[in-house]
Amino acid sequence: MNDKISRIVYSIGLMAISGVTVNVANLIVIFNEFKNGPEYIDLLAYSFFCVLGFIICPYFIVKKYLSDREISKCKVKRKRTIIILFLIISGIIIFSDGVYELLHNLIIALSEEILFRYIIYELLKDKFNKKESAIIGALIFAILLHLNGNFIINITVKLPFALLMYLVYEKKGIQDSIFIHWIHNSAIGLLF
Repeated sequence: MNDKISRIVYSIGLMAISGVTVNVANLIVIFNEFKNGPEYIDLLAYSFFCVLGFIICPYFIVKKYLSDREISKCKVKRKRTIIILFLIISGIIIFSDGVYELLHNLIIALSEEILFRYIIYELLKDKFNKKESAIIGALIFAILLHLNGNFIINITVKLPFALLMYLVYEKKGIQDSIFIHWIHNSAIGLLF
């Protein structure tokens, strides 16, 4: 198979792994609600399976089997990370009525950003330039990851958002793309 096509297929496969693990978390949440279990069990299940499926498994698969080169370190700026953590904690304290939703949004933002802006992006950059890698990653993010959503919204909102997040990641680091993604998801959750 062509190296470029194989990178796209691998990227979609990594995204599929994340989808399966999130659905396992969804089953636990449904079962927990059925038994009238505590809400924190839902959050713990989501956290565990998102980190496992979006970050740990894809990272080790790429590192061990798929990368022709050493996978680059994630772009993290420590001082900015401290500021962003402060802003996130402040947001959670200010909007304490929605702590569950804010933490849930943080888990999603963290997981999706590391998978798409770091792992898949690095995998694609093995065979494509940065611009092509961002476009392909953004298409996978907007169309395939959010397949159950409205296609028009995916193309008009999520695709440009994903492209913006690649730009933010390149210019500022993963901490900024996680923060913006969290703010975006939380704002949408509060509005709708």
